Amino acid sequence: MDNDRTITIELDNYILKDKLENLAIEYSTTAGKLANVAIWRLIDDVEFYRRLRNIGNYGNGSTPMTNPSNEQT
Repeated sequence: MDNDRTITIELDNYILKDKLENLAIEYSTTAGKLANVAIWRLIDDVEFYRRLRNIGNYGNGSTPMTNPSNEQT
């Protein structure tokens, strides 16, 4: 990970900005670090639901780990 790269995100919701700043003060950290945690959490949640969707797309109950055509009867 390249620590020299930054992305600037403009928060247009003042309540969100205020809550983020208050949390940063409460936990003695920066708003940027809290935003990083929140973004990682969002990405993890999206990937989790994608995996669930992909498992559901097999339709016959199989998953990438178990393929019914390879099961012994």
